[in-house]
Amino acid sequence: MLSAVSCFYEVNRQAKTVYGRRQLSALSNVNTAMPILKLKSAVFEDGCIVLRPEQLPVSLGRSPRADIVIQDRLMSRIHAEIRITGQGKFELVDNDSTNLSIVNQIEVRSAVLGHGDRILLGETEVHVEIEEPLIGMHERTTREISICPAPEDSSNGR
Repeated sequence: MLSAVSCFYEVNRQAKTVYGRRQLSALSNVNTAMPILKLKSAVFEDGCIVLRPEQLPVSLGRSPRADIVIQDRLMSRIHAEIRITGQGKFELVDNDSTNLSIVNQIEVRSAVLGHGDRILLGETEVHVEIEEPLIGMHERTTREISICPAPEDSSNGR
Protein backbone atom coordinates (compact mmCIF):
# COMPACT_ATOMS: atom_id res chain seq x y z
CA MET A 1 0.00 0.00 0.00
CA LEU A 2 1.28 3.46 -0.90
CA SER A 3 -0.29 6.61 0.35
CA ALA A 4 2.65 8.94 0.71
CA VAL A 5 5.56 8.16 -1.57
CA SER A 6 8.23 10.34 -3.17
CA CYS A 7 10.02 10.04 -6.49
CA PHE A 8 12.92 8.50 -4.61
CA TYR A 9 10.81 5.55 -3.51
CA GLU A 10 10.06 2.41 -5.46
CA VAL A 11 7.26 -0.13 -5.05
CA ASN A 12 8.30 -3.72 -4.34
CA ARG A 13 5.29 -5.51 -5.77
CA GLN A 14 5.88 -8.92 -4.19
CA ALA A 15 6.38 -7.71 -0.62
CA LYS A 16 4.21 -4.59 -1.05
CA THR A 17 6.82 -2.56 0.83
CA VAL A 18 8.46 0.72 0.04
CA TYR A 19 12.20 1.16 -0.40
CA GLY A 20 13.78 4.44 0.70
CA ARG A 21 16.62 6.43 -0.87
CA ARG A 22 19.44 4.48 0.78
CA GLN A 23 18.11 1.15 -0.45
CA LEU A 24 17.75 2.15 -4.11
CA SER A 25 21.31 1.11 -4.90
CA ALA A 26 20.19 -2.48 -4.32
CA LEU A 27 17.71 -2.00 -7.15
CA SER A 28 20.31 -0.68 -9.58
CA ASN A 29 20.49 -4.00 -11.41
CA VAL A 30 16.94 -3.47 -12.73
CA ASN A 31 16.77 -3.35 -16.53
CA THR A 32 17.21 0.32 -17.41
CA ALA A 33 16.11 -0.21 -21.02
CA MET A 34 12.47 -0.13 -19.91
CA PRO A 35 10.38 3.03 -19.63
CA ILE A 36 9.59 4.50 -16.22
CA LEU A 37 6.15 5.84 -15.30
CA LYS A 38 5.94 8.81 -12.95
CA LEU A 39 2.58 9.72 -11.45
CA LYS A 40 2.58 13.27 -10.07
CA SER A 41 -0.11 14.70 -7.83
CA ALA A 42 -0.48 16.92 -4.79
CA VAL A 43 -1.97 13.95 -2.92
CA PHE A 44 1.37 12.08 -2.94
CA GLU A 45 4.07 12.94 -0.43
CA ASP A 46 6.77 14.83 -2.33
CA GLY A 47 4.31 14.82 -5.21
CA CYS A 48 5.38 11.70 -7.12
CA ILE A 49 5.19 7.91 -7.40
CA VAL A 50 7.62 6.05 -9.68
CA LEU A 51 6.64 2.74 -11.30
CA ARG A 52 8.67 0.37 -13.45
CA PRO A 53 7.04 -2.19 -15.79
CA GLU A 54 8.10 -5.14 -13.62
CA GLN A 55 6.10 -3.63 -10.72
CA LEU A 56 2.84 -3.64 -12.65
CA PRO A 57 -0.05 -4.14 -12.44
CA VAL A 58 -0.91 -1.82 -9.55
CA SER A 59 -4.35 -0.85 -8.34
CA LEU A 60 -5.44 2.66 -7.35
CA GLY A 61 -8.29 3.36 -4.97
CA ARG A 62 -9.36 4.51 -1.53
CA SER A 63 -9.32 1.02 0.03
CA PRO A 64 -6.34 -0.11 2.11
CA ARG A 65 -6.31 -3.14 -0.24
CA ALA A 66 -5.29 -0.92 -3.18
CA ASP A 67 -1.60 -0.84 -4.08
CA ILE A 68 -1.75 2.97 -4.25
CA VAL A 69 -4.18 4.37 -1.70
CA ILE A 70 -5.68 7.77 -2.46
CA GLN A 71 -7.99 9.29 0.15
CA ASP A 72 -10.69 10.71 -2.11
CA ARG A 73 -14.35 10.24 -1.22
CA LEU A 74 -15.34 10.13 -4.91
CA MET A 75 -12.98 7.28 -5.74
CA SER A 76 -14.10 3.68 -5.66
CA ARG A 77 -12.41 1.24 -3.28
CA ILE A 78 -10.44 -0.22 -6.20
CA HIS A 79 -11.02 2.48 -8.79
CA ALA A 80 -8.56 1.58 -11.56
CA GLU A 81 -5.45 -0.38 -12.39
CA ILE A 82 -2.28 0.49 -14.28
CA ARG A 83 -0.92 -2.34 -16.43
CA ILE A 84 1.78 -2.85 -19.01
CA THR A 85 0.58 -3.77 -22.50
CA GLY A 86 2.14 -6.41 -24.74
CA GLN A 87 3.85 -3.54 -26.60
CA GLY A 88 5.46 -2.26 -23.39
CA LYS A 89 3.12 0.74 -22.99
CA PHE A 90 1.45 1.83 -19.76
CA GLU A 91 -2.32 1.42 -19.71
CA LEU A 92 -4.93 2.72 -17.26
CA VAL A 93 -7.92 0.37 -16.92
CA ASP A 94 -11.08 1.48 -15.10
CA ASN A 95 -12.45 -1.11 -12.67
CA ASP A 96 -16.14 -0.30 -13.34
CA SER A 97 -15.82 2.58 -10.91
CA THR A 98 -18.85 4.64 -9.95
CA ASN A 99 -17.31 7.98 -10.94
CA LEU A 100 -15.36 6.76 -13.98
CA SER A 101 -11.75 7.29 -14.95
CA ILE A 102 -11.00 10.32 -17.09
CA VAL A 103 -7.88 10.76 -19.23
CA ASN A 104 -7.35 14.14 -20.90
CA GLN A 105 -10.98 15.09 -20.19
CA ILE A 106 -12.35 11.94 -21.86
CA GLU A 107 -14.16 9.20 -19.92
CA VAL A 108 -12.39 5.90 -20.56
CA ARG A 109 -12.69 2.23 -19.73
CA SER A 110 -9.04 1.86 -20.68
CA ALA A 111 -6.42 4.15 -22.19
CA VAL A 112 -2.78 3.83 -23.15
CA LEU A 113 -0.97 6.54 -21.22
CA GLY A 114 1.38 9.01 -22.83
CA HIS A 115 3.78 11.62 -21.51
CA GLY A 116 1.82 14.69 -20.42
CA ASP A 117 -1.54 12.94 -19.98
CA ARG A 118 -3.80 14.06 -17.14
CA ILE A 119 -5.80 11.44 -15.24
CA LEU A 120 -8.81 12.35 -13.12
CA LEU A 121 -9.88 9.72 -10.56
CA GLY A 122 -12.67 11.04 -8.36
CA GLU A 123 -11.49 14.56 -7.47
CA THR A 124 -7.81 13.61 -7.71
CA GLU A 125 -5.82 14.80 -10.71
CA VAL A 126 -2.66 12.89 -11.62
CA HIS A 127 -0.12 14.10 -14.18
CA VAL A 128 1.68 11.39 -16.19
CA GLU A 129 5.35 11.51 -17.09
CA ILE A 130 7.02 8.69 -18.98
CA GLU A 131 10.79 8.49 -19.10
CA GLU A 132 11.93 6.51 -22.09
CA PRO A 133 15.27 4.73 -21.74
CA LEU A 134 18.35 6.23 -23.30
CA ILE A 135 19.93 3.73 -25.63
CA GLY A 136 23.65 4.16 -26.10
CA MET A 137 25.38 3.93 -29.47
CA HIS A 138 26.77 0.50 -28.60
CA GLU A 139 23.24 -0.83 -28.01
CA ARG A 140 21.79 0.33 -31.35
CA THR A 141 21.53 -1.67 -34.52
CA THR A 142 23.16 -0.33 -37.67
CA ARG A 143 19.73 0.71 -38.98
CA GLU A 144 19.26 3.02 -35.97
CA ILE A 145 22.61 4.80 -36.36
CA SER A 146 22.49 7.85 -38.59
CA ILE A 147 25.20 7.95 -41.22
CA CYS A 148 27.27 11.12 -41.29
CA PRO A 149 28.96 12.21 -44.50
CA ALA A 150 32.73 11.87 -44.51
CA PRO A 151 34.52 15.13 -43.68
CA GLU A 152 35.92 16.99 -46.65
CA ASP A 153 39.65 16.63 -47.15
CA SER A 154 41.08 20.14 -47.12
CA SER A 155 44.67 18.94 -47.50
CA ASN A 156 44.47 18.48 -51.29
CA GLY A 157 44.71 22.23 -51.88
CA ARG A 158 41.39 22.90 -53.69
